[in-house]
Amino acid sequence: MLSWNYIGLILGLSLTALFVPEACAQQPANQPGYRPPTVSPYLNLLRRGAGPGFNYFTLVRPELDLRGALRQLQLGLGDLRRQQQLLEQEEAMPATGHPTYFMNTGWYFNVGPRQGTTLPAERYRYTAIRRPVNLRYP
Repeated sequence: MLSWNYIGLILGLSLTALFVPEACAQQPANQPGYRPPTVSPYLNLLRRGAGPGFNYFTLVRPELDLRGALRQLQLGLGDLRRQQQLLEQEEAMPATGHPTYFMNTGWYFNVGPRQGTTLPAERYRYTAIRRPVNLRYP
């Protein structure tokens, strides 16, 4: 038979395990689309043919700068997307209260608003002047 000390210890550990929230080792990044690099740029320090200082300043450092710049661009793009979503959610500007159309002079020339942009063509039909046939010239 188990002693009361072991029973109390098992009961205490089981209750503790029930009420402790789940812990995650690493939280997912808040940046959508960002994945950490699969290969470290510091592996370029071990390249043959040049010293580690030369490899650092010609291979590693530019790679780190490039990754930082890409991360900043991705963050900026995310900000622009959020701003665009906010603008789409806002209401459009209200109507001005009067219709507008091409060549609208309104009441400026005291002719009133017109119904169309052009007048009918038959109103302005030009006819050629015919010369009388019966006339004789001296």
